Amino acid sequence: MRGICWDAGTDEARVHEAMLDAWLSTMLASTSGMYIAVGDLSYQYPYWLKWVTEHVPGLGHGVSTGQTFALHEEDWPKIIEWVQQVRKGPVSGTVRARRGGGGWLKAEFRGFLLDPLVSDSIGVAVISPEIETIPDEDS
Repeated sequence: MRGICWDAGTDEARVHEAMLDAWLSTMLASTSGMYIAVGDLSYQYPYWLKWVTEHVPGLGHGVSTGQTFALHEEDWPKIIEWVQQVRKGPVSGTVRARRGGGGWLKAEFRGFLLDPLVSDSIGVAVISPEIETIPDEDS
């Protein structure tokens, strides 16, 4: 069995011990209302590889899988800037994502490279969504 970056072996107790940090981090994020996603920053726009926690509830159909364009078009210039800046250190900000049923879900996030010594293109986003829905501008 493989962990994220290491061989965890076949001994069930050792596998559990090797994965305990990842399990605990995921549990803490989930119970505190945060969501975690891993993305590829090789391109101008980030590409989500995997949700570590469940995806943010309330996102529009297909958003969690990348099938539906999720982020507000006015937020893209700052997202592109963050993709470049994250190689120098963590970034943070606010973005809007398409909400199921219309409107936008506002979210605070913090982004950083998973391990800069291993890759300068695999990033992590820790997302804290707001409860409010921002209506569409034309509604």
